[in-house]
Amino acid sequence: MQSYFFSPPSPPSLLPSSDFHTAAVDAEGQLWTWGWGGSLFGGIGGLGHGDETEQPRPKLVKSLLDYGCRVGSVACGEKHTLILTDDGEVLTAGNGEYGRLGNGGSSDHPTPEPVEFFDEK
Repeated sequence: MQSYFFSPPSPPSLLPSSDFHTAAVDAEGQLWTWGWGGSLFGGIGGLGHGDETEQPRPKLVKSLLDYGCRVGSVACGEKHTLILTDDGEVLTAGNGEYGRLGNGGSSDHPTPEPVEFFDEK
C-alpha cells in the first residue's frame, strides 16, 4: 500500500503557509498539505483531503492525482488553498465563507475544485 504521507521524490519547491495550514509542491507537481483541517463551528479547513481531520505532518492531496493534474503553484489563505496547475487551471479548496473560493457562492469545498470563472474567459 502506498503511503500518502510526506516522502516526496525530491525536496519541495514551494512552501506557502497561513496561520492554520501549510502546503508544499514537490518536483513532481504533487501537492502536500498539513495543519488545521477544520471544525464543526469553524467550517472546513484548506487542506483539500476531503475531511476536517487535522494533519500533524505533510499528507499528499490524493484527489489531485485522481484529477490528473500537476501543480505549478499554490497559495494558502486563512482557511483555504488556491492551486494553479501547470496547464493554467485554477482550483480552490477549503472554507467558502464570503465567496473566497471564487465560485460564486459560499459553500465549502473539502477537495480542490476548478474555479469556473477562468474557464469561461
